[in-house]
This record gives sequence, C-alpha cells and structure tokens, in this order.
Amino acid sequence: FRVTFSKPQFQFSTMATEQTPLSPDHSTARATFLQSTFKFVDQPLEKVAIVAGMVALTHASMWLLAKYQCEDQAALYSFFSAGMLTVLMGFRMSMFRVGISIEGAGQVTSSIPFKKFSRAQINNAEWAPVIMACQLALHVLAVQKGQGLPSSSQFSAIFTNICTLSYVLGNIAFSQDVKADNPDKGDRLPPFRFCGASGRYLGIAIMLFGCLNCSK
Repeated sequence: FRVTFSKPQFQFSTMATEQTPLSPDHSTARATFLQSTFKFVDQPLEKVAIVAGMVALTHASMWLLAKYQCEDQAALYSFFSAGMLTVLMGFRMSMFRVGISIEGAGQVTSSIPFKKFSRAQINNAEWAPVIMACQLALHVLAVQKGQGLPSSSQFSAIFTNICTLSYVLGNIAFSQDVKADNPDKGDRLPPFRFCGASGRYLGIAIMLFGCLNCSK
C-alpha cells in the first residue's frame, strides 16, 4: 500500500513542475528586455544614439578642459577618474561584505543589488588596470616629449571613462534583472552595456596607438 500511494504523489509533483515554464518565450523575453533597459528599444538606431551621446559628453569634457587651459592634463584627470570609480565600486562591495557578516551570506548574496554591483565591479576590476595604464602612459610620454597631448589622445582617454561609466550604469541602473545573456533564448546585451563595452575597447585601441605615436 505504501508503494502504490507514493507513486501518484510523485506523479502529481512531476506534473506540477512541468506546468511551470522553464524559460519565457520570445515575447515575454522581449517585454522583460524593454523594461530592463529603461524603456529603450533594442534597435541599431538606439545604439547609435547612445554612442553619439557618449561622444558628445567627451567633446563637452574636452571643451571644459580647454576653457580652463587644462587640456594637456586630460589623460591624467581621466586616470584619476578611473581610479576613483574603481575605489568607489570596491568600497560598495565591501559594504555588502559588512552586510553579509550581519545579516548572513544567503540573504545578501541572493539579492538583486548585490548581483548587479558584483557584475559591474568584477568587469571594471578586469579592465581598469589596462585603461589606467594607457592613460598614465599617455600623460608621461607627453610630458617627456615636452609637447601637448594630441586631441586624439585627449578624446580616447575621456571617451574610455565615459564608456566604462555607461557599462556600469547599464548593470546597476538600467537593468532590473541579472542573468546570463543567452542569444539562443532571445537575450541580447542591453544597449548601455553593449555600447559601453564596445566603445571602451575602441577607446583602449586609440590610446595604444597614441602611446606609439608619443613614443616616436
């Protein structure tokens, strides 16, 4: 009797599990995507608009530096800004660690804010040393040559920081969920993260070429 009784009970549990969808369909994933990117639409024109905005912010920063006759310090200021962002991200994660010691690991590490900051901080910690090394190299090489920092080097140093900030905000502010980006399930990299990451790689490449030109 015990064997026959446990079998229907097991089957009922299995049927209840099967009725729960394992993954959302494409329409649901699309709706979630729209909500997680601050009501932006995932279209090429949108990404162009975001990149154009980052370029505009870069030129605005260059204009301010030129106005106060600090354009030759653009790489050094960018180096300082990148370092401060790294410090702030690390400090925020340390505050999460304090919360773990008080509230317990399970409650903190399973929270959405922890996952968001963790993803952003890990990615920033990966690229910040490369970015800061390029920015510092641009400044040192320009000082050694006794010449002003070229406009392309100013642009790349500032633009890379803005792209990094775009990626960080894309994780923390413009995303409501934290999950693996699986194209097979209709997932796409949210626009601010996509533009921030792509622009950052471009900025690093320009800075590297700037270092080569300054070393000649």
